[in-house]
Amino acid sequence: MTNRPTLGQVFGWSLLGLTAVLALLFYLVSDGSRRTLLESSERIRDNASREIGDRVTKFLAQAPDAVEQFQEQLARGLVAPRAPQAIAPALFAMLLSNRDFGELTLTYGERIGFDEDGAVLLAEGSRGQWSVVRALAPDGRDQFWSRHVHEEGGAFVAERSELGTEKSFLALPAQRESGGAVSDPTSHPTFATPAREDFGGQLLWSDLHWSQLDAALPEAQRRVEVSVQQVVTDAAGQFLGVLRLGLLTRQLDRAMQITIGRAGERDPHRIFICDRQGRLITRLAPNERLVESGEDLRIAPDGLPPEIASALADAKLRAVSENAPSISGQFQYGGEDFLTTFRALPETQDWLVGIVVSRSYYLGQLTAMRRQLLAASLAIMVLLVAGGGLILRGVKRAQAQIARESVKMNAFDFSAAPTASAFRDISAVLLSLEKAKTAMRA
Repeated sequence: MTNRPTLGQVFGWSLLGLTAVLALLFYLVSDGSRRTLLESSERIRDNASREIGDRVTKFLAQAPDAVEQFQEQLARGLVAPRAPQAIAPALFAMLLSNRDFGELTLTYGERIGFDEDGAVLLAEGSRGQWSVVRALAPDGRDQFWSRHVHEEGGAFVAERSELGTEKSFLALPAQRESGGAVSDPTSHPTFATPAREDFGGQLLWSDLHWSQLDAALPEAQRRVEVSVQQVVTDAAGQFLGVLRLGLLTRQLDRAMQITIGRAGERDPHRIFICDRQGRLITRLAPNERLVESGEDLRIAPDGLPPEIASALADAKLRAVSENAPSISGQFQYGGEDFLTTFRALPETQDWLVGIVVSRSYYLGQLTAMRRQLLAASLAIMVLLVAGGGLILRGVKRAQAQIARESVKMNAFDFSAAPTASAFRDISAVLLSLEKAKTAMRA
């Protein structure tokens, strides 16, 4: 008998069970919603990084296609490569066909063999360079000029012509550059490297660099480009030189201009291109400056937003590989959680596109809703405890009233007692007891 629970205990345990069920339901709903939102955000970032990767790949693919087209023109004899009146217009035609082209440079020479290290050997007096350039004028318009470097009297000289709309290019006067010695263009790595025997005419990409043609200018005026270079041959298949095509990197900054966030709101996603060493390639703000980092140009690390600096130091950035071209994760900085996605960019110098966003952007509304739900649940539980306590108190009073009347009957006390109760079934029991007492009194 004593091992059986009391009515109060049953009610108390029932209340605790209900509280546990509510808490479990709250956790399952909250955790499931959080996981769903995080998975959705990862898909959004992954799709955005794939779209940016496609943009960059399409942008970079323009250079090899143009080099291949120029080689086809040479092979079919459409361009006389050793005639100044033919080569410069052909290069200008390609430059004007695409606003992403910053320069086309043909560095030429008569190849007579290779040295023991595989470096190309050129005949004396045969070396030179033709360049056509797109530059930005002070009024924001494009301006075009050509530069011809050739040997004269045992030294190199350079002549420059401005391309306008008033005169034919062939009638433009060539102005001799002055102010210093002109270096041998065939000594530059963009010629010497692809012309080596061991590269065998391969298409080679360079990383971000200052334009070779702006070497005499201050850094603020120098153009930044990424270039591709390849050996080209004439119609007879003989070595002609190396064609270098420079792409203006302003298009890389445009490729980052994609909206991921909700329409009508400021997009908190920070999108950038970096390398596997954690060095930033594209600007996050117009005033960020480029500095030389080894043989490459990179955004100066000082002054970067702290969450970007933390993302660039994230180990997941270096975990991107051919087998795992896209990796998402998170890190914490200043007590705040940030979500990241890194995707490898093919056909580049180990470049990656990175996306960083505060986790609160995706989970902020869920957190607010969870707090509201938690407050509502606590209020419901308080009401349940308070209401249950009042009900339990009423039940105990009714139970005591029944017990009291039963004791009086056992003592042969059949005096009348009130039968009113807050519970109908208790009133029915008390009324039955009164009827029994009435019968006994009769």
